[in-house]
Parts: sequence; C-alpha cells; structure tokens
Amino acid sequence: MASLKKRGKMYYMQYYVGKKKVVRSLGTSSLQIAKEKIRQHESAQFRGEEVAMPTRTPIAEVSALSSET
Repeated sequence: MASLKKRGKMYYMQYYVGKKKVVRSLGTSSLQIAKEKIRQHESAQFRGEEVAMPTRTPIAEVSALSSET
C-alpha cells in the first residue's frame, strides 16, 4: 500500500518493494489528482500489471527508435 507525501507544492507516492523504500513524484500539486494516481498504481499492482509510471530512457535508445521511422 502506498502512502501520500507532500513536499513543497508537489505530491509524492511512497511505498516499499521488499525492504527497499521507493519514492516517486506524482507530478501534481492537486490532492485529488494525487489520490487518483495512487489508486491507479495500487490497482495495477493488484492486477499484476506493470505500473505505468514515467521511466528514464537512455538517449541512445530514443535516437535508435527515431531513426527507424
């Protein structure tokens, strides 16, 4: 289960994977939107789906994808 934290104006989601604490920015300053994003995250985890959160993509991978088109 994820918890909601506010730092400054932005909301963050905090949860544990095993014994490791994971903190992710929800990218919003709205409490209602932050709660909805946490609900979506928990629903995806319950269904065993990959969590749709932004990830860091290496520049080489992005340029390889763009050169294919």
